[in-house]
Amino acid sequence: MAADSTSCNVLQREIARGILRHTWLRGQGAPLVFLWVLGLATFTAVWPEPALAVTWSVLAAAFSVLTLRDQLHRPGPQRLVMRSFAARRFPTEAIVDAATRGVVERGVALFAEIAAKALEIHRSRGEDHDLDRAVADADGLVALQLQCARHAQELDRVLHVIDETATVQITVAAIPHARADAGGHDTRGAVAREVEGARELVDQIDLQLQELLLHLAQLDRRAGDLVQTTHTTQRAGETLERLRLVVMTRREASEEAIRTFAAHSAH
Repeated sequence: MAADSTSCNVLQREIARGILRHTWLRGQGAPLVFLWVLGLATFTAVWPEPALAVTWSVLAAAFSVLTLRDQLHRPGPQRLVMRSFAARRFPTEAIVDAATRGVVERGVALFAEIAAKALEIHRSRGEDHDLDRAVADADGLVALQLQCARHAQELDRVLHVIDETATVQITVAAIPHARADAGGHDTRGAVAREVEGARELVDQIDLQLQELLLHLAQLDRRAGDLVQTTHTTQRAGETLERLRLVVMTRREASEEAIRTFAAHSAH
């Protein structure tokens, strides 16, 4: 994920760049570019008329500006660009567990909708630091959700190693006078609980994103309610900080369990 902070102004620039690329490469601007190149080639090589070439270029530029302006004001292309931006910012392809990946992908889609809704309110109200904070909090929530999903995946690998080690210990215990270490069983339970906790946080963040989107939709209907905007963004920020603390605590607990397992395995 990119390290820069996300705000309404940042999102507007991303939308402008994305729509520009989409319009000229795959959208309504692509035929205009083709016609401009064809006409320019005609008026410079086949039928040399510099004045007509300049006139043709001016007309093509004018139509291009109108096309781009139309695309910038249409909600469809804006949401398409926002989804693409969110998918690049929060890549989910590396998440192996299908259910967890589905929840995170829904979180990424919710971020795109939150950003689009915040921009709608931003365009009607103008500069609003509370809206910027709401977008930044949504960004932080999805980043935390992705972090929890990756952490659960890392712990799944640790569980696999613990299970393999337990299989070896069972084999050793079957040998007379051999002693199996019971510490690995306790460690496995601790790590399994942390995996479950990490995935529960993924689901909890999904609910928080849904709640934030609902609050923004309500703010859009109650235009000008600055007190409610501040209250909504403050709650989202407090939730984000609380979840970050929970994630940090769980990570420390899982690392301690892994260290305990490593110590038992060394003996």
